Amino acid sequence: LARRGCEVVGVDITKAYVDDANETAKAKGLCARFHNLDIREVSYEGEFDVVLNLADGAIGYLENDAENAKIFSVAARALKRGGKHLIDICNGDYARRHFPKRHWVAGSKTVSLADFDWDDEKSLMYYGGIEIEYGKEFQKPLEIYSNPTRLYGIEELRKIQHANGMEFLSYYGDFDAGVPGSDNVFQIQVIAKKR
Repeated sequence: LARRGCEVVGVDITKAYVDDANETAKAKGLCARFHNLDIREVSYEGEFDVVLNLADGAIGYLENDAENAKIFSVAARALKRGGKHLIDICNGDYARRHFPKRHWVAGSKTVSLADFDWDDEKSLMYYGGIEIEYGKEFQKPLEIYSNPTRLYGIEELRKIQHANGMEFLSYYGDFDAGVPGSDNVFQIQVIAKKR
């Protein structure tokens, strides 16, 4: 985005990512700066044309619904009137319909095995996985790490955006505006505009 002439401000809680991004931007002479912050501590107000929450943008990873809701509020507050919020997020409607599920991918060096489970009452996805490297002896794991993530369905996202002064515009899947969002698409991108 900075290469295309946009002024870019980024926030991430992982210091190493922020340091790398700042060093890269400086080395390439780009108008971009990155801050090592918890997204809930961001205090921008009416400053941006676009807010991007990529790779879930921490949505669903926080302690509870009230903490996750702060991310939507921070994004709405940071936008100028008419500004847009794009969220890249896992689709709760997909999880309700398709989980539990096992998935595997054969890569060039490993086979990745993943388990997806679902708690419908709490709208929590439990994801755990392991990688098996080709040519190496595999030991049975004692346990498979599971990371609970709160997922949101489309109607829930509409209500949350509306409550934050946003108009829900559209959603699509798999980073392709030509792929309609539905409960058959796991990774969706949601666009809303500040009223």
